[in-house]
This record gives sequence, structure tokens and C-alpha cells, in this order.
Amino acid sequence: MFSNKSLPASNTIVGFDSLPSNVLAYLIERHPDQIPDKIMRLAPNPADAFNRFFVGLARGHLTASNHDVSPVRGA
Repeated sequence: MFSNKSLPASNTIVGFDSLPSNVLAYLIERHPDQIPDKIMRLAPNPADAFNRFFVGLARGHLTASNHDVSPVRGA
């Protein structure tokens, strides 16, 4: 049996900084339980945690590898 419905296209995105802003907002608002614990430990709420994560990456204080957040040694 065939349907005239179109299937959603799947996309692969590597890294949270590659997510479109609407997808990141959806993750923060609707599925904060899917945010890795190491990011959530950066701040009490998901939006602040991601803000600190992105600022830390930009300043070189954090490295992101395989959904892991680790302080940079010597920083």
C-alpha cells in the first residue's frame, strides 16, 4: 500500500553549535532531559547552561568531544 504522505528528511548534525537556532530552542524548551549532564551542570537552567557552553567554547575554556565537555588543561 502506498501513501501520498511525504516522509520527513533525516539530517545529521555534529555538535550543538551546528544546530539551527529553532532546533536548539526546541531542545531547550521541550526536551531539556536530552541535554548532556555535563552541559547542564554549567548553569541551573538549560538556556543559561548552553549560553555558558558556547561562551566557554568560543573563549577556549572548554573542548567538546563526543558530547563531552571538559576543561582545557592549562587554561
